[in-house]
Amino acid sequence: MRILLLNPPGDRLYMRANYCTGTAKANAYWQPIDLAVQSGILSTQHEVVAIDAIIERLSPDRAAARIESLRPDVILFVTASCSWNKDFAFLSRIKNLTSAKLIASGGFLLEMGEQVLSEHGFLDAILTDFTSDGLLAYLDGRAHDVADVIFQDPNGEIVSTQSRDSNQEFAYPAPRHDLFPLSRYRLPWAQQRPMATVITSLGCPFSCTFCSNQLRTYRTRDIDNVKEELLSLDSIGVHELHLVDYNMIVGKERAMNLLSAIISLGKRFSFDCINRVDTLDDGLCRLLREAGCHAIQLGVESGSDEILAKYSKGMTTDVIREGFRLCKKYGLKTIGFFLIGLPGETEGTIQKTIDFAKELDCDFASFATVDPYIGTKLRQDAVEAGYISDDDTQFDGGAYTAIATEQLSKEQVWKLRNRAVRQFYFRPSFVLKKLRMARRPSTLWGYFLDALTIAKNMLPRKSS
Repeated sequence: MRILLLNPPGDRLYMRANYCTGTAKANAYWQPIDLAVQSGILSTQHEVVAIDAIIERLSPDRAAARIESLRPDVILFVTASCSWNKDFAFLSRIKNLTSAKLIASGGFLLEMGEQVLSEHGFLDAILTDFTSDGLLAYLDGRAHDVADVIFQDPNGEIVSTQSRDSNQEFAYPAPRHDLFPLSRYRLPWAQQRPMATVITSLGCPFSCTFCSNQLRTYRTRDIDNVKEELLSLDSIGVHELHLVDYNMIVGKERAMNLLSAIISLGKRFSFDCINRVDTLDDGLCRLLREAGCHAIQLGVESGSDEILAKYSKGMTTDVIREGFRLCKKYGLKTIGFFLIGLPGETEGTIQKTIDFAKELDCDFASFATVDPYIGTKLRQDAVEAGYISDDDTQFDGGAYTAIATEQLSKEQVWKLRNRAVRQFYFRPSFVLKKLRMARRPSTLWGYFLDALTIAKNMLPRKSS
């Protein structure tokens, strides 16, 4: 079969990857890991092609024409809570053009996949684990061997196959990164292009009540399998990596083994990664730097110890300060993630977060309002409190506010989010810092584009 891997078109830079969601808040975008992983698995038995309509800036009409010309038998596409209604409208149109079998992958589908499949007749199946080879059995018609797929049997009954042992280590064939426009993907802190997205673990073992990753059992990837993929990337001249594990440093022994494996390849790669602040120590920061890490994304969320405790973050502001200090000691750039408008917040707690971001002096900061992810305790509490309806399934904390709080309206939360952006990014000290970092004209131009995108995203938008 000819299988098309599709990141559907959109009117914004929709992030649809690794079961997460949101609009890019700067001029940054990376390769969808769901499609990258499946490219290697499906290529073992089928012809595979790919279209990333977001990064190629394809309009729906141009994307439809490209898809129709490829004449795919199957389309595996990514979708997300921030864009699913537009995605589904587009794919319904594609179904009429191609008659291809349509298979979806996306975070909200893990919690409500059976309902979505029953309500949208153009969909044929839903993939519930993008590291699984379950689609091979499904496409081959071997229903009894199918795993990690929700589909309709010949009688029209919806079948949800049980996931495999969630505690097992996973591995998969090296992805076909060559199918994707790697030179187009960009992060403002990346050191070079082209850039590929890689994953070494799934889910998260921690229990932050606002985060959808608590719903996924934490699993690790075989380290030799990771090395195989890196060698494959080296063979096509790709040496910049975006590691999208939600916590790459979990379990010090495994973390050290993984970083040592990367070092054993001859220090060919530079990369950024995502970690919890409290998993870092002096030795790991030193090893991260030696392995080629140049930037770490860290979830801070709030500058209020009371809010951190309420949402089971499991750390204090003093612990966060120490983690950032270690990163700076080893020359690791820091990207801080902050949430604005958690239920229970006031203007005072939000200002604490803004001041804390400035105190930490992150190299980059992401300020988002709260997304009520399906299945989380935060969402359950928000529904019970009447902040949202149980039917609210589309949200985008990078573009608008989904939840009001006891003391703050949605409009007030969004204004405070924009205050955070202004006070952090438009400080004279921060602007001068960026100018000193921009050693090449291309870097300076990139920062200028980021500033334009940040300013544009401060404009009020409505959910759609």
